[in-house]
Amino acid sequence: MGRPRKSRSPAEPAATAGSSDGDSGTEGYGSAGSSTCTAVAKVLTRPKRVQRTRSGCVTCKQRRKKCDEKFIAERKGTQPRCGDCRRLGLVCQRSPAPSSRRPTTSPSIFTTLIAPPPPICFYDGCTPQEKHLLQHYTCVVSKSLSVVPDEINSFISLFVPMALQQPAMRNALLGLSATHLKRVHPGYDLAAVEHQNKAVHMANALLRKGDDQSSMEGLAAILFLCLQEICEGRSRQWPMHLEAAVTLINNKGGPMAFPYSVRFLVEAVAYFDSVATLSLTKSAFLDQQFYLPLSPVAPLPAHALFGTSHALFAIIADISQLSQVSHIRYHSPAAETNFRAVASELELQLQTWSPVPCTSQTTDPNLHYKVTAAGIMLQWAALMRLHLIVESSDPRGIHHPKVRTAVRNILVALEAIPEGDLVESMLVFPMFAAGFGAVTEEEKRTVRERFAIMERSIGFGNVFDAHELVELKWRKVEEERRCGLEVVGSAENMTWEQLVREGEQTLLMG
Repeated sequence: MGRPRKSRSPAEPAATAGSSDGDSGTEGYGSAGSSTCTAVAKVLTRPKRVQRTRSGCVTCKQRRKKCDEKFIAERKGTQPRCGDCRRLGLVCQRSPAPSSRRPTTSPSIFTTLIAPPPPICFYDGCTPQEKHLLQHYTCVVSKSLSVVPDEINSFISLFVPMALQQPAMRNALLGLSATHLKRVHPGYDLAAVEHQNKAVHMANALLRKGDDQSSMEGLAAILFLCLQEICEGRSRQWPMHLEAAVTLINNKGGPMAFPYSVRFLVEAVAYFDSVATLSLTKSAFLDQQFYLPLSPVAPLPAHALFGTSHALFAIIADISQLSQVSHIRYHSPAAETNFRAVASELELQLQTWSPVPCTSQTTDPNLHYKVTAAGIMLQWAALMRLHLIVESSDPRGIHHPKVRTAVRNILVALEAIPEGDLVESMLVFPMFAAGFGAVTEEEKRTVRERFAIMERSIGFGNVFDAHELVELKWRKVEEERRCGLEVVGSAENMTWEQLVREGEQTLLMG
């Protein structure tokens, strides 16, 4: 179909929205869904599953999965892990040696959930439960937040030392860890609330002081209070914490007023500020330009949140701002012309964006290809979002060729990211977009299965919430078809904003 395609070496990035390689339909974005991202996808072809045995590690048993017992230490001095634990980035707790005597009690959570973590110099007065929560954050939660391995993960290198030294940050971090843990062990519910309340009071006290050091400590605590609400899911509180954080940054003179040593802290706030615009239909509070690289094509180290897609998040914020003023376009022909001109400029920026090389030297040799694939998924999700805003009255809705192309390309790029990989933390928005635009049963199955994996590997409430909203739309479409109401009040053509409002919570797609 179409003209012959030029072969591409595996080291080259996948086709993006602006690439000329591939057929171009009259209403498409300029590349065919069948060819997009194939270079990345081929690099990370998934190995065949190994034959499994009856016994294995405790971690796999707790997940009700068979363990392959292929215990390998990735580097000298590290604990050997089985195949699934390595693939999912889990701590692999080995089964105890067989014993003729049955244990009288079930294994303790302190010995089965988490293996011994990297050495942590605990603070004075640290209780056994607090030690466990710090270990759980270091070994599990920090991985759910970051797309990069531990050695370059700022959620460990920056925030763990801050937590050990600063009580407000410590309680916010412990509250986040307890909230994440209580999904498996509800007994941590009380600890989550107690640490959250302490963090709120301490952060308020810091902010009342007003000096630079107190403001920085208070900002870190507020960020983690926001993360705790996101982890909880079904929450309307995280926008309040996010607004408090950006207000603090702006009152201190903007992002560049903070020292470089805590630049990641401000970048994390900016990341969630940008992503929040997708569901709150608001403009970003912060200047999204401060974290952009000086050169859009120069190689970049992988960022724990952005990967190498920094520029896309600034464009996503601009798209949401366009959505916020979309009603003005109908006031006059001149307003409509201006609206479409701005939209065309944003579309051009998205189409001409291309992934930049990743310079990070880590234990993951495929990090570049995976963050590239995630960036391509974000690119197509943003193009789809922009189209749905500009052509909101088009009766074809999600059947429009541009939407169909975007969904196909998101799912093709998804093939390059292994199930349970750290990079999945970047995929909530593109997977929600693919689910929103999914039409075929194959598309829905792919979205449903990957969301189910992300729920287990990430464990944050916003992943469950995004999946639930997508399933809600599919159920509504199916109900209308059964009732013969495909034209009148069609759920299939429900707008993005209508679907987000259907939820009882405020969804964060990041």
